[in-house]
Amino acid sequence: MDVRILCILLFSESEICMRSMCVADWRKSGPTLCATEARRSRAPHSSGAARDRSIGMKLLLLTARRLARAAAPTAACAWRPAAQPLVNVSAPAGARFLSDKPSQKPPQKRKTDGAKLFASGSDSSDSSDGEEEEPKRFTPKTATTQPEKPRLSLKEQQAIDMEFWDEERWGALDSEDWQGFEGDLDAVTAEGVPTWLQSVRDLSAIHSENRMRAKLARRAYAESRMNVVRHRTVDEQGRAYGTGRRKTSTARVWIKPAAEPFAGRIVVNKMDVVDYFDRDSHREEVLKPFSAVEQIGAFDVYCTVKGGGNTGQAGAVRHGLARALQNWDPEFRPALKKAGYLTRDPRMVERKKPGQPKARKKFQWVKR
Repeated sequence: MDVRILCILLFSESEICMRSMCVADWRKSGPTLCATEARRSRAPHSSGAARDRSIGMKLLLLTARRLARAAAPTAACAWRPAAQPLVNVSAPAGARFLSDKPSQKPPQKRKTDGAKLFASGSDSSDSSDGEEEEPKRFTPKTATTQPEKPRLSLKEQQAIDMEFWDEERWGALDSEDWQGFEGDLDAVTAEGVPTWLQSVRDLSAIHSENRMRAKLARRAYAESRMNVVRHRTVDEQGRAYGTGRRKTSTARVWIKPAAEPFAGRIVVNKMDVVDYFDRDSHREEVLKPFSAVEQIGAFDVYCTVKGGGNTGQAGAVRHGLARALQNWDPEFRPALKKAGYLTRDPRMVERKKPGQPKARKKFQWVKR
């Protein structure tokens, strides 16, 4: 047989096998290979018989190699044992397994003889001419179909959400609290901004404003506690009372309006202030609270003082007068506070130290 005829037969049979096994690689590469070999055959230095034999042998080897590559997967699938059916598998309704045919019994195992794989070309061509059997749908005996859950509407979903909504923590679940967002993620505002994004911005601005208001409220509350509201305090006889202290002296002071302007009297331990305090500095110390509020001679003063000396008692009377004036009229407080007359003088006599004649004085030291 001529080499060219053998090549033609091999080409035709290989094309039939390839078409039966759904392999398209041969059609793509076959014409290119033939064209390449044809270009090589036009070389002037090659003879006719040698050129024909070389082309025939190359095509024969390539055809055999491609047939072996194409038949290898088919042989492997044939020798592989059939897969075991799955157990306890639930298939959803309307599912299709490799086919659109209605459900049938699972395919039975078939014993494949290895000798049939190497049958003659005519048998393989005859089997390829017939229609291939489509794989049957696999439906296990224990398969159960579950009905699909109905899809809830927007109102039904909101009703379910209301059961688990914490109004104290997240606020009321309505459009007003959500700043115009009604659940539609595709809705946009007039400026083209999504409504959910705009609502988030508005809520963040509201929360920041609420935090600022709470901070200002706390500050105002602290200031209100510092600003104590004071009222006029008088006894049954219409007198205002104040207690004063200085060093070890304590004074109890009562004041009431004078019968006549600039005719007020000051009595200390049943004595006139001029007779009780001999020094002018002590008398001036007693009159300083009246000078601060510009009420000299407008009140009659009666006080009792004990303990300490004249300086301490004069300071105690001044402190008691300032407190009594504040109780009579709270508007006198700023002026008295600014002058320092409402503050108790903490200075006390320093104690005597052992080994010394006084608190600071030392005995005379003789070197020799």
